[in-house]
Amino acid sequence: GCSGYRAKKGISFNETIEKFGLTDFCNKYEVTNKQKFTYLLKDIQGFCFAYFLCFTGMRENECGICAFNAFQTKKVQNNIVYCIESHTSKLVGLKHVKALWVTSKNLISANEVAQSICKIGLKLLGLQIIDESKTPLFISFAFSVEVRTNIYPDFPLALPDIVKSTKKFMPDVIVSQSDVDEIAKVNANYIFDKSIKIGSKWHFKTHQFRRSLAIYCARSGLVSLPALTNQLKHIETDMTAYYANGAMFAKNIIEAIDPEITFDEDFIKEF
Repeated sequence: GCSGYRAKKGISFNETIEKFGLTDFCNKYEVTNKQKFTYLLKDIQGFCFAYFLCFTGMRENECGICAFNAFQTKKVQNNIVYCIESHTSKLVGLKHVKALWVTSKNLISANEVAQSICKIGLKLLGLQIIDESKTPLFISFAFSVEVRTNIYPDFPLALPDIVKSTKKFMPDVIVSQSDVDEIAKVNANYIFDKSIKIGSKWHFKTHQFRRSLAIYCARSGLVSLPALTNQLKHIETDMTAYYANGAMFAKNIIEAIDPEITFDEDFIKEF
C-alpha cells in the first residue's frame, strides 16, 4: 500500500507494516508511506556500504561494483578467511580486473542485509537474479538517475550516500578531546579543519576508512607494508607508506596501556 489509508484496491501502508511487524520500526524512523520506506531502505543500504568500506579499505567505486556474491569465505591453512571479491581499475591501466580484499566476520550481517535489500530492489524494478556473479549487490532502485557499467549492463548501480546514512544510524558519534588530540598527533594539518570540533558530530567520508586502515595496520606491527599495499590495491609501496605516514603517533589498538585490560585474542588474530 502506498498511502496510510486504504486505497480503492489492496490494503493500506499501515495495515501492511502491521502485518509484517514493522509498525514500531517505521514509527522510530517516521516512515508513513511506501516512498519513505523505500528511502529508508536506501539509507540502510548506504550504511551497509559504509561497513564494506570500513572493513576492507576499498575505494568507493571498487565497492560500488561488488557482485551479489562478493562476500566469500576461504580456508587457508585450516583458518577461515573472509574475503570480498570485486574489480579494480588501479592495477592495469584503466582496465577493470578481478581483485580480492581480506575482510572481517563483522561484515557477515551487513552483507546479509545488503543482499536482502538488493532482492527487494530487483523486485521493484521487475528484475531477478539469474547469475549472482553478474548481479550488482548495491543496486539503484529509489531514484530515476541510473548509472550503468559494462560489468553489469542490465542493472542500474548506486553509490550510496554514506554521509547521510552514518548520520542517521550513528548520531551519537561525537568528536571528543581525545579524538582531536590523536588527529593532531597523526597529522597536525587537521587541527585547522573547522568541521572537527569537540562536541560536533563526526562526518564520515569514504576515503577515511582507507586512511584509517593504513594507519592502524602500520601502527600494529602485525601487517607488513607489501600486504597492506595489496589490500589497498596500490601499485607501489611508496603510496602505501604515504597513506600510513604518521602511524607511529597513532594509538596501538591491539595493545592496552593499562595492564589490567586484555584484548580479545580472536580480534588480534583477525587483524
